[in-house]
Amino acid sequence: MASPTATFCTMEATPSLPCFDYQRFLLPELILCIFDQLPHRDLLSAAGACSRWRYLALKHPNFAYHVALVVDVKHPASCQRLTAFCAVLRCARQRKVDVCVSVDWRPAAAAVTTDPATGALVLHADTEQNKKPVHAMRTIMAAIRDSLRRIIELELTFGAVHRQTLWEDIFFKLEAPMPRLQEFTFKVGLPQELYDEHHTYLPLRLFARNAPKLWRVTIAGIELNNRPIDAFSKASVVDVATVNTDFDLHALFPNLCELTVRVTPVKVVAMSLCFTWTLDRLKTVVVSRTPIYLADTQQICQVPQTFVTFDVSGLLGNVSLVLFVKPIPSTVVLRLGRIVDSLDPTGSCAVVTIASHNSNTVREFGLRGCTDAELHTILLANLRLFGPRIVAVYAQDCFIDVLPDIFDTLPELEVLNVEWPAIPTPALRRNWHKRVYCPKLRQVNLFDLSSRVEANANVERLRDVIWPGERPSW
Repeated sequence: MASPTATFCTMEATPSLPCFDYQRFLLPELILCIFDQLPHRDLLSAAGACSRWRYLALKHPNFAYHVALVVDVKHPASCQRLTAFCAVLRCARQRKVDVCVSVDWRPAAAAVTTDPATGALVLHADTEQNKKPVHAMRTIMAAIRDSLRRIIELELTFGAVHRQTLWEDIFFKLEAPMPRLQEFTFKVGLPQELYDEHHTYLPLRLFARNAPKLWRVTIAGIELNNRPIDAFSKASVVDVATVNTDFDLHALFPNLCELTVRVTPVKVVAMSLCFTWTLDRLKTVVVSRTPIYLADTQQICQVPQTFVTFDVSGLLGNVSLVLFVKPIPSTVVLRLGRIVDSLDPTGSCAVVTIASHNSNTVREFGLRGCTDAELHTILLANLRLFGPRIVAVYAQDCFIDVLPDIFDTLPELEVLNVEWPAIPTPALRRNWHKRVYCPKLRQVNLFDLSSRVEANANVERLRDVIWPGERPSW
């Protein structure tokens, strides 16, 4: 789908057939096997190869149109884009092809100003000046409503929006069955100061209580009802901004296996888990300047796999990972790397993973907003304890140099995997007079994804860090 900042409508139509038919050179069984592994764009391209490929691609369960629209009524081509958006949905209905829909209304959000007398934010009502966005919204939702039975992914994103507008122009159009819907995303970007006054709830009759294939739900800026929404009864992966301790998550989502909570204190998340015994994976964020208690982490650690993101800049360097890791038994596997994170000032977030070697218990930690010096301090303070239990290390090259600073010896380490990413990252500082002693190291795997790094340079660098043989006697 298009990125949230896109300003155009993207459409993909089935290409015309070539004059030459290649079907006689290929077995249908082979084609089906290949199609099962193709991403959507390649599947779309394959539809133009020959008549047989076209037939198989259009009937393949992975095939779908992808249409994305950013509603910007001030753009000179806004009417043409709106017309094209509706045309793609109409084409999908006529051809009985599945469709993934993404609509972003943030550029057409309701006006928010500051009251000069009180300094409070004010959400303005619809006026003659903003009738055009309202008309566009109704046109878009009418087209979506007509295509509900063909939509497999639906993503609706709003800026500041009135509660009445949501109920009259959005929710009302979604009170029809969506038998093919698999993923649903609904986000409202109300300013925090306006949230208490203007927030609302998802309707109980969403999708006419009928979305049997819906497995992923993402919600932000809007409240869950304290009564179950029948359309969510099959959802197993849920991403929400907040949770309410008065709600039984298991009652709201009977098949819940993976939960992501983004802006809720750890204590509240822990209390919400009391009723959720089926959870396999939890992702949450440690909110800045909030205390973390042992009882809360023990509740969270009941979940086999957890990903906890720390805002290091807000926590002022006081980051303790050990409280979340204690339940892991015996030997462990350590992973060190970076992932893309739009909320981090650098664009990437350091990730530390400590996983059980013999079970599915995994503890992942995202360290957001920390300098290299702070990251070095956090690693040193939290990882040394696990040195005697580590049997394998998987690390990006920027973390390899600091291993001797963290560990004097890794007595059980057997496997070391080092990855040089396609986009090089600067190495952290290290003590150049030390090497970590690894007496049991038997396997070193190098994965160089960047052509800029010579293989022999990688080996030389490792030799400065690792002492694989017997410890010398001085």
